[in-house]
Amino acid sequence: MEALAKLLKALSSAYLIGRCWRCAEVLDALSSGRGGEGSLLDAYGLYKELYSSAISASGLRCCAAEPLSPALDEEACEIYGGVPLRGAEALCCAPCPEIREEEVLEALDAVEQDPQALVRAVALAQAPTRRRRG
Repeated sequence: MEALAKLLKALSSAYLIGRCWRCAEVLDALSSGRGGEGSLLDAYGLYKELYSSAISASGLRCCAAEPLSPALDEEACEIYGGVPLRGAEALCCAPCPEIREEEVLEALDAVEQDPQALVRAVALAQAPTRRRRG
């Protein structure tokens, strides 16, 4: 299920940071339960598209990246699941972790056993996060 969480978090961050409307549609179908396994496969297909067109910034692969600004400052970036980057250009990067297809297929099997696990995973992936500063 770790792969499923990474997949959903990547789509959620791409939506929140990069305004990926297809990501929002797929996440909505998954969280409502009306999409079933087909929506999970759609989510992985969309993720693969984002991954293949991801940009690399400061050693991170970003599914979406937007300039840091007063509207999207470092704190908001982190809450949306992004990573603020300060380099030649200050960016908010929606991380695009590597997810293997085998991991997604294993998650599909787990969801078949407990369909509500998918709804819970989507809700967790869409929840804003806040990283504590040490």
